[in-house]
Amino acid sequence: MTRSGGSPKWGENVTERSRCGLALLLAAAIMAFTLSEPRAEPAERTTAAAPIARVIQQRGEVEVRRDDAELSSHLGRLLYEGDSVVTGAAGRVLLEFTDRSLLALGSRTEVRLDDYRVEGAVGSLKGLLTLLGGILRMSIVQSTKAEDFSIRTQTAIASARSTDWIVEAQPSETTVFVVSGGVTVADAARGASVRLSAGEGTSVTGAAADSPAAPEIWGAKRAADALSRTGRE
Repeated sequence: MTRSGGSPKWGENVTERSRCGLALLLAAAIMAFTLSEPRAEPAERTTAAAPIARVIQQRGEVEVRRDDAELSSHLGRLLYEGDSVVTGAAGRVLLEFTDRSLLALGSRTEVRLDDYRVEGAVGSLKGLLTLLGGILRMSIVQSTKAEDFSIRTQTAIASARSTDWIVEAQPSETTVFVVSGGVTVADAARGASVRLSAGEGTSVTGAAADSPAAPEIWGAKRAADALSRTGRE
């Protein structure tokens, strides 16, 4: 039955109201889902920053720390300035920078990629890595000229040009060994320094008055042990 004036039946009004209510509920649900949808993992930067390195080999437990987030590492993972790379008890990882230089990390190691820039036609490298603990091997390609590049630990600063060297950081001592090329090693607190050539090593302890120690030729066994611990023979 239809009321005078052509008004819809009561039941039709309820149906229309129900449809409106359902539409509102659906819209609210969509909005809630959009707001609660988890953010994408910050695997890659969304800013204009360009990556400075990538993971090309790894085994065991390896993670990347970025902007207070912990990310799993994988082959091809892009790395940016400010990222930290951490290896576990059996973890090892090999990073390749944009100029093809290589950074190998042994187990129980943490390094922060503070700065890495290759500028100009001649490939002038300027940068800084902070080794917070563990052992690493840095190999700068010959085509790159490291004019202002250093690896810093709590007790030492190791600076080099085109070279290949190992740095191991412990709480109170830093050990540096040169595979090829030359490295200047300075006591971070005192400023005193020594120059190492291929096959030579030194140690830096903040408490020692004669730190860094005089350059010393490492025997084949000691050198081979350090090389093997970075995963690159």
